[in-house]
Amino acid sequence: QEGFKIINNITWQKTNPPPNLACRCFTHSTETILWAQKDEKKAKHFFNYELMKEQNGGKQMKDVWTGALTPQKEKAEGKHPTQKPLYILERIIEASTVEGDLILDPFCGSSSTGVAAKRLKRTYIGIDNEKAGYALAEVMAQSMNYKGKIAVIGGSMRQACHRQRIEGFQACMESYPDIQIETVKSGYSNLRVSEKEMEQIQRDYPDLNGIMTTSAVTALGIAEATKGTGIVIASMDEQEDAVRAVEDGRILALGAQSGYQIGYETIGYILDDLEGKELEQEKILDIEILTSDNIPK
Repeated sequence: QEGFKIINNITWQKTNPPPNLACRCFTHSTETILWAQKDEKKAKHFFNYELMKEQNGGKQMKDVWTGALTPQKEKAEGKHPTQKPLYILERIIEASTVEGDLILDPFCGSSSTGVAAKRLKRTYIGIDNEKAGYALAEVMAQSMNYKGKIAVIGGSMRQACHRQRIEGFQACMESYPDIQIETVKSGYSNLRVSEKEMEQIQRDYPDLNGIMTTSAVTALGIAEATKGTGIVIASMDEQEDAVRAVEDGRILALGAQSGYQIGYETIGYILDDLEGKELEQEKILDIEILTSDNIPK
C-alpha cells in the first residue's frame, strides 16, 4: 500500500455502462475509488459524516455509490477517455475536505476535479504536461528529414493542456519551411472516434507523412488506422499500451514528464500556499521524449 492505510474501498456502480460488444464476459459496470491516509500513528483524516448522511436521506452513506456516466453537457469542451462526472468528484471533495482546503490532482486531464473544487470553494492545483508539443515536433521533423506534410489531431482547444501542446508543436514546425501542417483538428481523445476520423482525413490529405496527437488514446487508434502507410505518429502520455506501441514501431515517440519533478514542484506550491505567498499561475517543467532507442528494456 506504499505507506498508506486504506480507509474505504468505494465502488462506483454505473447505471448506464458501455455495452459489452464481445458478449464473452460480464459487462464491466463498476470502478473503484480508494480513500487512504498515511499509515502513521499521528495521521488523521477528515470525514464530513453529517453532510454525507444528509445527502443520503438521513441514512448512513454506504461504500457503494450508484449513478450515471459523465453526461454529454460536461464534455462540451472536448472528450476525454477517463473523464469522471462532477457529482462523483464533488462527493469525494465534500466528504473529505472543508471550504478553503487544497485539492491536488496530479493527472488533471479534462480538469473536472478543478471545476468541482472551484464550485465548492476549495483551492486547486492541477498537473498536466507542458512544453510537450515543441519537443515532439523536433523528433518528428528529424524522422521526416525535415520535409513533408503533417496533420495535428488533439483534444479541445479550450482545454489548456491540449491547446498548449498544439501551439508548441506549431511553433517548432515554423522553423522548418519544408514541412507543412495540412490540418489541425480538435475535440478528439477517444479511440473509436479517432479511427473513424482517420478514414476521412486520409481521403482529404492522401500525402501525409506524419501525425501529431495530444493524447495517447487517440494515437493508438490512429496507429491502427494507418498501419502499413509509413505515416509516423508522435503523441503524449506514458501509458503502458502506448509505450508498447513505441517499442514495436507503431508510434514514433511519446512525451513524458518526471513524476519525481512533478511531485517536488507540487510540494513547493503547497508550502508556498500555506505560507500565503503569491503563486505562479503555471509552471513549465522539462519533458522526456520516449522513443524505441531510449525505452528501458
